[in-house]
Amino acid sequence: MTYSAHKERQHDLFDATLVVERLAGEIKNDQEVLLAGAEQLLSAISYLPAVQQRDSAKVNRLLAEMIRTHPQISNFVMFDANGSLWASAVPVKEPMNAGHRRFFRNAVSTGRFSSGEYIIGRLLNQPIISFAYPFKDNGGRIRDVGVISLSLSHYDKKLKISELPQKTSLTLFDHKGTILFHNILPDLIGRPDRPDHFRFMQAGPDEGTFAGSGNLNIPRIFAYKKLRLDSEATPYMYVRTGIPAEIVSRRANSSFWFNIVVLTFSTAMVVALAAYICKRGILDKIALLLQATRQVSKGNLNVRISDHVSGGELGELGRAFDAMSEALISNRQQLTALSAELALAEEKERRRLAVELHDQIGQTLAFAKIKLDSHLKMHGQLPANDLAEVRRLVEDSIRSVRSLTLEISPPLLYEVGLGAALETLGERFQAEHGFLVELRDDRAPKPLREEVKVTIFQMVRELLVNVAKHARAQNVVIEIVRESNELRLTVRDDGIGFDSAKSLRQHGVHGGFGLLSICQRIEHLDGRVYIDAKIGLGSNISLWAPLDKNELAEECNDGNYDTTGR
Repeated sequence: MTYSAHKERQHDLFDATLVVERLAGEIKNDQEVLLAGAEQLLSAISYLPAVQQRDSAKVNRLLAEMIRTHPQISNFVMFDANGSLWASAVPVKEPMNAGHRRFFRNAVSTGRFSSGEYIIGRLLNQPIISFAYPFKDNGGRIRDVGVISLSLSHYDKKLKISELPQKTSLTLFDHKGTILFHNILPDLIGRPDRPDHFRFMQAGPDEGTFAGSGNLNIPRIFAYKKLRLDSEATPYMYVRTGIPAEIVSRRANSSFWFNIVVLTFSTAMVVALAAYICKRGILDKIALLLQATRQVSKGNLNVRISDHVSGGELGELGRAFDAMSEALISNRQQLTALSAELALAEEKERRRLAVELHDQIGQTLAFAKIKLDSHLKMHGQLPANDLAEVRRLVEDSIRSVRSLTLEISPPLLYEVGLGAALETLGERFQAEHGFLVELRDDRAPKPLREEVKVTIFQMVRELLVNVAKHARAQNVVIEIVRESNELRLTVRDDGIGFDSAKSLRQHGVHGGFGLLSICQRIEHLDGRVYIDAKIGLGSNISLWAPLDKNELAEECNDGNYDTTGR
């Protein structure tokens, strides 16, 4: 019986450790999901015309509506590159400048999504932690900085509805050890953590457990996890959960006396059966839940566990877990679709401007040139010098308008097709940057949806810009080939090359058509990317995109093309 009591205490200690570890993991996952959504939301907002034009009135209304629909967000503000506030979801009574704030300095210096520290918000007069995202212009310069301030009070509701042991504690700290949230004693918010406990967490691994007295001087079993952004080496938050050791001991003592009675009247078969039921009904399910949670924290949203974890509270948790994964997939798809729609809308606006420049300004300047030529012929040499100068300026204007038209939206992309547009694009880069551009087209029919055609053209233009800026290449080959029901487009150069794996790790998702952005956009079109680049050996980047299914079906019906690729 003594041995049984000892094992029971060990088991309770193990269970208590699992509870605090699971709670810390859930809070960490919630926070990471929230920040991922915040970063994607800021990225999508940066493309809105009202934001790019700094229309404060429109942006204020938009931000106010967003915090009404997102209760975890306390405030949503916009600063210019100098740190001056120009838009806020919460009305501002006096000018504000965030140039000295940690989140602003980090966002400007790194050009990536960055974290702040614990502060009492000037607008809301409540504790918040803020995160900043830099908005860049087409040249890669930081134009504005969007900031989301998060309130952590919603974790109170989460803890109240969770089946946790009595007096289970949850404490959140910023990178300096300042308490951001405490579910038992809110008066501790804003105060520093116990130095010995915080140093232990700082020096330890990204997650762990320990025993200590905590800020309330109550012996507890603690679990902690560190939360950090990809762009920052220092954790922006520490999550620490704890269960009073008294509760664990009380359970063990109660179980001890209960086991005395049970062991008196039970047999080894009953003990074995109890152990089997405990393992199959609780421990295995908890292990599956922990494994699935780790998979989701790594970005795998396709994990489903409700079929393997059923019955009771764990079954409800399994169903809630699956529902959360479905919601995350849906939200990610919606944000990706929104990004594509914004890109297409931008391209349509470019095309409209190009048509207007060509049909109005271009034709007007051409007519002016004809009139000037006629005037020169009629009046001889008397005003010839002045008129010749005007004529030259008009010709320069016509060339500028044509160049601007091609830059904004090449008419050939819509009138003739992708091949002709890329050929013209290559000729322009060849003339401006000095390297030879060769287009190789197999001339096979390549029906493409408009958004696919526009996206591929933009990607090739960005790749050529990268070659001109960084590659020091002499020759570039653009190859367009139809492979079965896909288009394969390859951009190959003989420049100095680069480390593709390192580039994908160091560059963010946003900020123009970087390599990672190209991968995401082509994946949204159900395509894929292959990057073969090594330092000193040039680069070879291939894109595969699906052809238009409707036109492929017409080809099959007409017998014009064999979609098997033979």
